[in-house]
Amino acid sequence: LISGVRWNSSYENNGDSNTEKISIGQFVNIKQSTGEDWNNVELEISTAKPSAGTIPEITPIYHEKAKPLIVFTKERDDLFAEEKVMKKANKSISFFEPEVKEETTSFTFTLPFKVSIPSDNNFYKFQLAERQEKGEFFYYAVPKLSSSVFLTATTKNNFGYPLLAGNANVYLDGMFISTFNLPKTLPHEEINLSFGQDESIKVDRKQVRRFTEYFGIGDKNVRIHYEYLITLKNGKKRS
Repeated sequence: LISGVRWNSSYENNGDSNTEKISIGQFVNIKQSTGEDWNNVELEISTAKPSAGTIPEITPIYHEKAKPLIVFTKERDDLFAEEKVMKKANKSISFFEPEVKEETTSFTFTLPFKVSIPSDNNFYKFQLAERQEKGEFFYYAVPKLSSSVFLTATTKNNFGYPLLAGNANVYLDGMFISTFNLPKTLPHEEINLSFGQDESIKVDRKQVRRFTEYFGIGDKNVRIHYEYLITLKNGKKRS
């Protein structure tokens, strides 16, 4: 094993409002500080975690007299790791999907192209795979909390292997919308996306009635009823 090497996953989700298709691009972000630049090398990455194979055990909790808490902090070199990834993004390599091998408890990806990664402890981004699927687009609103209406969509992980947790950028019709943390997603499991607030649609919630009902022995129990009128306004040229 070689120390000084790290990698993580990130994703780009692109929604098309006309075709209602969603493409998901999977990327690998790699950095290394081995002291030797990697120039035009073949690379294989694995999801195996040798240090995470210990079965967790529950330990007893003991109560004792409180002691003063002393906290030591130190700067983390990966505090802005994701920001570095975006600055170092590299899509210039011709895209070919990697060879994927399923092990007993992990997956191994063999990159189909050679890469160059300097020993500068900065992340470099390479695309692994991409899938385009038909998505289910729908609007979501919470009138009690907001008059805004949000366009959302669901799709599925059809890569054939689990998608590891990672930062995900969301685009709609080519425009950047937001960033969120994609949780670990198993094959065929749903992926939920939010494409942001739709400025052309508005929802209003208005209380139209409130009355109190007394019941039980001696009218000791009280039930309060509320009635609301919810109005949805569509300002789009198309329905």
